[in-house]
Amino acid sequence: VGNSSVDDKEPTEIVPQHPEDQQPSKDALASEKPSVSHGSPKESSIEDDNDPTLKQEGTKKGKRQRHGLFLMASLYTFMFAGAFFGWGPMQLMLEDNGSFSSKCNGDSSTCPAQSAALVNVHFYGQITMISSPLLGQVLDRYGPTFMSYCMATMA
Repeated sequence: VGNSSVDDKEPTEIVPQHPEDQQPSKDALASEKPSVSHGSPKESSIEDDNDPTLKQEGTKKGKRQRHGLFLMASLYTFMFAGAFFGWGPMQLMLEDNGSFSSKCNGDSSTCPAQSAALVNVHFYGQITMISSPLLGQVLDRYGPTFMSYCMATMA
């Protein structure tokens, strides 16, 4: 009567330490609504739309991506603004270094053909910068294949 053995005790339930380790009860599984899928892997289920933790994580990730994109765009603009706004002195420097000197007829000084070639470089750079937002929208809407065909047609 006084001593009880280990076998006489009821087994104790082991409680998981983390909520994600817990198994849902049978009642909770029965009351869950099935997720609706329309066959597309990109579409989320109804449960995903109502889950606040997924929205919160997506917001944090989205903020980091937006901040990173803003930082990179600012850095890009800062680094290349000198080439755009300081083209006049840069063109003189490129002419002195002999860029496009093959367009001249053996003369050591600069020629109009060399200056015209350097002006074309600046012109094409400006057109690219001005048209990039529009071309980006077209690329996002119609895809890279369509843009490749358009650019091949223009070339």
